[in-house]
Amino acid sequence: MFKFKQLSVLLIVGMLPISANCTSRENGTGIEYSRQNNIITEYRRIQHIDIEEIMEFIQINMLSNKGAVFVDKRINTLIISDTYYRISRIENFIKKVDKPLNTE
Repeated sequence: MFKFKQLSVLLIVGMLPISANCTSRENGTGIEYSRQNNIITEYRRIQHIDIEEIMEFIQINMLSNKGAVFVDKRINTLIISDTYYRISRIENFIKKVDKPLNTE
């Protein structure tokens, strides 16, 4: 099931199954929370590292069995859906590695 959100560009909010009786909300930060599945979706713009490499690393090493990660190449953004705990770990990892190269 696809769910779309209209911003300045069209972004995929999530592709994980959410039943009809599940309620979700958005708090304006780019995070959607599904109470039934305890899944959140977060958008993370990547600025300094290769987005395909980071996506592959996250898929292999950091996602739970409920998680998924997608790339929007048009705006160099990762779309990550997983549990709050996993999203927190992924966010911390991205903050550590998505830094400009020191070319002095």
